Amino acid sequence: MEKNEHNRFNSRVDAIVLAAGKSSRFKSATSKLLFPLCGKPLILHLLTSLKELQLQPLLVTGHQEENIRALLDSDSSFSSLKTITQLEQKGTGHATLIALPHINNDFTLIINGDMPLLSSKSLSQFISNHVKSDSDMSIGTAIASDPHSYGRLIKTDISCYIQEEKNCSDEEKLCRTINAGIYIFKTSILKKYINEVEHDIKSGEFFLPDVVNRALNNNGSLQIFQFDFDEIKGINRLSEAHEIQKILRRKIINHWIDQGVWFTQPETVEIDINCNIGSYTKIEAGVIISNNTTIAQHAKIGAYSILDHAQIDSDVQILPHSIIKNSKIEASATVGPFAHIHTTSHLHKSTRIGNFVEVKKSSIGKQSKAKHLSYLGDTTIGSNVNIGAGTITCNYDGFTKHKTIIYDNVSIGAQNALVAPVTIQQGSMTAAGSTITDDVPAESLGIGRARQVNKENYVRLRKQKHREEKELILTETHQTTEKKTDV
Repeated sequence: MEKNEHNRFNSRVDAIVLAAGKSSRFKSATSKLLFPLCGKPLILHLLTSLKELQLQPLLVTGHQEENIRALLDSDSSFSSLKTITQLEQKGTGHATLIALPHINNDFTLIINGDMPLLSSKSLSQFISNHVKSDSDMSIGTAIASDPHSYGRLIKTDISCYIQEEKNCSDEEKLCRTINAGIYIFKTSILKKYINEVEHDIKSGEFFLPDVVNRALNNNGSLQIFQFDFDEIKGINRLSEAHEIQKILRRKIINHWIDQGVWFTQPETVEIDINCNIGSYTKIEAGVIISNNTTIAQHAKIGAYSILDHAQIDSDVQILPHSIIKNSKIEASATVGPFAHIHTTSHLHKSTRIGNFVEVKKSSIGKQSKAKHLSYLGDTTIGSNVNIGAGTITCNYDGFTKHKTIIYDNVSIGAQNALVAPVTIQQGSMTAAGSTITDDVPAESLGIGRARQVNKENYVRLRKQKHREEKELILTETHQTTEKKTDV
């Protein structure tokens, strides 16, 4: 639907999202609606589709309503949405009934909250078809190869009705046309018939399909809209969440392929829905990209690397098995393999962080290098600095974290321990194997190690002494054995 058309129709539509269920089959401590799928809670997938249609749904909540409300409040896109509490979960019909006093528009769209694959495009067509048809109601259906657990839409020559699976006859169970749990009513029709539906004697519940059946029995007009089954898949079990996440991941990968991203093994890569990747980027096998990570053009992400809330600029190379978390990597930098950059670290242009180097809460200036086996924590490093292999910044004294500051054009020798707080001024050097506890002035050499002492012939004399001691032990043992034999 064109934007002006869906504005015209949707201005006449109120939406209700049913989000009160206990998720008992999901076997989770939290509501299934809060379960993350590709980095986004399940309920927000559907709410995003509705937002794209400029619909502001009313959410009927119940189970863990405080957590669902907290989720909405934490996101400015959804914080204005209203919720209403279904204190007792008495079915979808009851949930709709308590929401109706807040509905004023000509049409009422009602959707189950656990359909994360439902697109705004399909919903828009569903609404458009209904409004144009002037029908009393429309329901969404799909053709399922395995309709188990879904209600069926049963059509015969003389009748049409929705039957819950638990009430289906053996013949009705063969029907593969399922009720998708998506409805739109003329609001006047919905309000007329919802109060006429009888509660189930055993459970005390009543369900929205019964409202449809009641209207049909009174010659109400019905439009049937067929969705693709993948789009309307709901989630009741954790296994179904896994299956839907696979579908979402495949869609995300295909989207980025269409944008010019090259994947060596796309089936092994995981990308969250809220991430962004520039064209001409190459992503190798086993990579995980999550939590609002952005990658610019012409980057390369090596195999089995993890990027979590990372900002990767253009022409960056992340070599295999590296972890970048809550950090920024500027253009033309190289990281890895087996590097760990985290906790708001910032690598400036053309830096090189190499094998088994950890950078934590630190800034590394442009064209600086730390290529081997180092730990740089709470450190600010200027440009054109070389960090020798095995260097660590000792930032924690057991009570407080302290800063190490290294200015431009410094060379830190191999196997240094820089004991913070300490400053290495511009253009200076430190000797290999040093423990640096005091500031080093500019253009100076810092040495913090004991003077070497060579003990000549120590090894030869030590070996000789060892042989003599061993021969003495053997002689004493032999003499003791002879005495015992004489006796």
